Amino acid sequence: MENEIATTLITAFLSIFTSLALIFCGIVLWQRMRRWFNKRAGVDSMAVDRVKRPQAIGVVVGVVITLVFGTFGVAMAHSQEIVEPIEVTYCDEDIDPNQPYLRVEKMPTFQGGDLNKFRLWVEQNVEAPKSTIDKGKAIRSVFVFVIERDGSVSTISVLESSDVEFTAAAAKVIEGSPKWIGGTSRGEAVRVKYTLPIGYTPEGVLSIFEVNATNEQFLRAEIMPQFQGGDLNTFRNWVNNNIVVPKSTLEKGEGNRVVLTFIVEKDGSVSSVEII
Repeated sequence: MENEIATTLITAFLSIFTSLALIFCGIVLWQRMRRWFNKRAGVDSMAVDRVKRPQAIGVVVGVVITLVFGTFGVAMAHSQEIVEPIEVTYCDEDIDPNQPYLRVEKMPTFQGGDLNKFRLWVEQNVEAPKSTIDKGKAIRSVFVFVIERDGSVSTISVLESSDVEFTAAAAKVIEGSPKWIGGTSRGEAVRVKYTLPIGYTPEGVLSIFEVNATNEQFLRAEIMPQFQGGDLNTFRNWVNNNIVVPKSTLEKGEGNRVVLTFIVEKDGSVSSVEII
């Protein structure tokens, strides 16, 4: 920044010097031509110079002062433009390019559908173990997995499990998934992470969990809840746009991820928000 200001001042001085040199040469040339014309006309040039010299000096001084102050004014204005702070947004160079995304411009697709299509495929292919069936109660498992750039499924982990045998059977099906069409961000293939809950009831492998005889909670229904005319992705975008990140979290400079479960009640209200 200091070098730019110094360069500006040097340029101003050179401009002043060049302008003064041109003015001096112009005055000398003008005087020589005037004397030559006066001599041709028989006028005493020396006498005329003694009368008009003060006026000429005044004009020259005025021009020089105007030029100096004008040049310095332009230089100072330019220097102020240079030193004016500019807000710059820097990218964190330590971000791992292989870090999976939770949401991208073009999400992965499975057999022409989205995560719900994959959930149906898993439910149709999971066979509940005999030990799970014998328990005669609802079972719930929550998985996290990554869709790689080439569409393969990897990095399968379990967030929640109420039955080890059923969880192992569902994980085996997810691991054997056909390839997806991978997600993209800004035209480049990226890794995308998903969270998938899978349940079992005595009626079969379904995303239905009976809490009591009069109040049931569903992971999938014929008509899914809507949020502002959209689905879960619309709600996710709304949360992302309205969340305020605490200062302590920003100061850490690290990526953070929270997985929540909640229930959309019959009246459309949100309840039972839990961190898993």
